[in-house]
Amino acid sequence: MAGSVNMPGALALGDLSSTTSVSLGVGGALVVDNTGTGAAGQVSVVGPLSAAGLSVGTGAVTCGALSAGSLTVGSGGTLQCDVGSASAPAVCFGTSSSTGAYRSGASVSFASGGSEVLRVGPSSVRVLAPLSTSGNTFICGAATCSGASCASAASTGAATQPQYALRVLKNANQAVSTATTTAVTWDAAETSGGGSVNWAFTPGASLFTCPKAGMYFVTYQLMYATNSTGIRDTWVEVNPPGGTPGSVRRHAEATLLAATTLAWVYGGSFIYQLALGDTLLVATRQTSGGNLNAGFSGNEVSEFSATRLSE
Repeated sequence: MAGSVNMPGALALGDLSSTTSVSLGVGGALVVDNTGTGAAGQVSVVGPLSAAGLSVGTGAVTCGALSAGSLTVGSGGTLQCDVGSASAPAVCFGTSSSTGAYRSGASVSFASGGSEVLRVGPSSVRVLAPLSTSGNTFICGAATCSGASCASAASTGAATQPQYALRVLKNANQAVSTATTTAVTWDAAETSGGGSVNWAFTPGASLFTCPKAGMYFVTYQLMYATNSTGIRDTWVEVNPPGGTPGSVRRHAEATLLAATTLAWVYGGSFIYQLALGDTLLVATRQTSGGNLNAGFSGNEVSEFSATRLSE
């Protein structure tokens, strides 16, 4: 039939129960023109819509609900959806309408009843509740977290954590006044043999500031020049007020009588739980009656080291 049919009412095709289908020609189409000035046109389907294929070209399909046994997006295709709000999901999983994908700011979270389990952000995936693999193996190229707790851990490779260590020495002599408690100054930090790692040091300093809280092993030795008068005393202090030695507990103290013909080399060690920012200082005192050099002589070298053992 050529031309057009203009009907002011509704056009019902197949309104009899005996009519099972309506054909629109061979290769024909049903077109709803929305370019007019009236209300936007629409196709209203009462009951299920069954079709071998439904194509809308580049247009959009909007529906209140879509139920299907499976949904397939062709190769190169994109499935895009509004993932709701922070309180209600638009994509649901399972039989619960509250378990699904929520939107929270710039992130999308997978949640159950509004309680976040996994969040996919602009550049990361964050687990905000316990993640269980139900006894299965979890494999990843690298894992970074602020803390990990487990009944047991097994690894086929090395388990590593940042190391904090400092080893310094004296490569010049320091004149120590008689009967005066003196802070030992250190001239250089060693890097060979894992000497200094993640612990900054300024040559000529006497005070060491802890870079990371943890249990530390502290050891030292001090070498004095030969002198046969008085005693030699040395120790380590933790958090001396104002960095001045002589008013707090002495750790690993060593006191010996002066030798007649030999240089004095002695020291000690201890373990201590340090907090971030705690300070360490080696102090010494001698009673030779005059200034006496402390430092080094040939292969006899004064040194100090602190190594973090654990948190």
